[in-house]
Amino acid sequence: MTAPPDDFATAPLNALELNFRRLLRKCEATAKGEETSWKANPVFHAYVETLQDNLSDLVNADSAGLRTPLLEDYRKHVNALAKALQPPELPAYCKHGTALERLSHRKAAAATVGASRGSELRSATAASSARAVAEVEGE
Repeated sequence: MTAPPDDFATAPLNALELNFRRLLRKCEATAKGEETSWKANPVFHAYVETLQDNLSDLVNADSAGLRTPLLEDYRKHVNALAKALQPPELPAYCKHGTALERLSHRKAAAATVGASRGSELRSATAASSARAVAEVEGE
């Protein structure tokens, strides 16, 4: 990791930058610890995504380019955290597929069964119609 965010020489300009620095400080403090479970923690992944989104907002807000060196320093910190991440460990209930996936499989199965029932119903209807026509013609 690079220098901690406390070493940034300038004061934050707005609430977005202040919150960005707080989250960055929290993430880097977690990353410095002995434990490495944060690398695969889905919550930590969300924190890093939030940092990336906020950094993008800060870059867009700096249209004059006055804070470009500071923003590049922020980018280095966020990229270092993002590089250290591992694929997230999902809870067991997430590993069995999402509810939407299970629902789409059920709908596909129901559509297949419904289609076969529909063709059976159409052929039975056609047969009964043919019998009815034959009876009427036979009279």
